[in-house]
Amino acid sequence: MMEFIQATSSEQALKTLAEYGEDCAIVSGGTDLVVSLRRELIRPKVILDISRIGALRGIERRDSSLTLSATLTMTDLCYTEAIRRSAPLLAEAAATVGSPLIRNRATLGGNIVTASPAGDTLPALLVHNANVRLCSLSGSREIALREFLRGPKRTDRRPVELLTAVILPLLGDGWGSRFVKLGQRSALAIAIASAAVAVKIKSHIIAEIRIALGSVAPVPLRACRTENWAIGKPLEKESIEKIAQMAATEASPISDVRASAEYRRRVTSALVEEALREAVNRLLRK
Repeated sequence: MMEFIQATSSEQALKTLAEYGEDCAIVSGGTDLVVSLRRELIRPKVILDISRIGALRGIERRDSSLTLSATLTMTDLCYTEAIRRSAPLLAEAAATVGSPLIRNRATLGGNIVTASPAGDTLPALLVHNANVRLCSLSGSREIALREFLRGPKRTDRRPVELLTAVILPLLGDGWGSRFVKLGQRSALAIAIASAAVAVKIKSHIIAEIRIALGSVAPVPLRACRTENWAIGKPLEKESIEKIAQMAATEASPISDVRASAEYRRRVTSALVEEALREAVNRLLRK
């Protein structure tokens, strides 16, 4: 029989992880864990509930970054003014997760540690060059999100560690951004493909650009080769189309019940083009 422990402090949670390690499953919102338990994909000895740890719920502004606590919900990300104003790309991505009821439960930390290739917040976090903070009884460490994600359902988290926060460097002034996602229906859909784009323009030239892709590789990824090519290019129809096409070549999609690999590749090009055009339009309207 599984034991249920509801931690009321970070120290209690870390002590539980130190004692049980791989036999302990962490829960906050439970939108992914409950499914895994029902399908008997995991059989932990202990379920550790961290949802009532006050220290793990909050937002802190420091210079040019936000520190986001791991148990912030998707609803928090959507409607908190500091995030909507300073990191609208993340708010936009969070708004596409599930239904309102799911967004009220699903947490930022859970979306990250689940490490799904289709995790909706992950492309937005990658565009921001986010880091994650992991704590254990022996101390804490920070690691870039792009290094933390190792593969489907695999991360760099050690069994004794708890993901406590996300450090989100802000894009600042002069950037336009957009997140777009395609699913099999307009709501409650796992992404067939998604794209997050942020761009900075100077004198009709692309000065900086960041492109992240979701659901088209073992982990969400940055299209770094495309980003490097795009810098210095004029903001013209041909350049935008070329950027979208190049980004799609950096994907390595699979075929599954939701879409074929070839369809995902074509869709990725279309999504990047749409996101880039809308990011530019938003920037020009500021």
